[in-house]
Amino acid sequence: MATRRWRPAVPVSVSLLLGQLQRGAGDPTQRRDGAGGLWRTSLTPDGPASLRLTVDGAEVAAAAWGPGARWLLDQAPRLLGGDDDPTGFVPQHDAIERSARSAP
Repeated sequence: MATRRWRPAVPVSVSLLLGQLQRGAGDPTQRRDGAGGLWRTSLTPDGPASLRLTVDGAEVAAAAWGPGARWLLDQAPRLLGGDDDPTGFVPQHDAIERSARSAP
């Protein structure tokens, strides 16, 4: 197992960001656990791996297993929007504008 902690520039909701990628309750590649963690499996350039993400205060805690564990941990901030640049983003719909204000 390998671990990483990351402090995003803005608060992050792992469920809000990644929940939409889950393809139903039976999706074998993404699950939530009873302790608030979100588990994902991925094929990485280094091989398969599993990733568990949780929010711990202002930080995101990540743990990964498998040959691609280090790659997944290196990519975790990017997966959660760490490289996003909202400069120039202008919502074109009221619902999007409300959403952008409430969860930047």
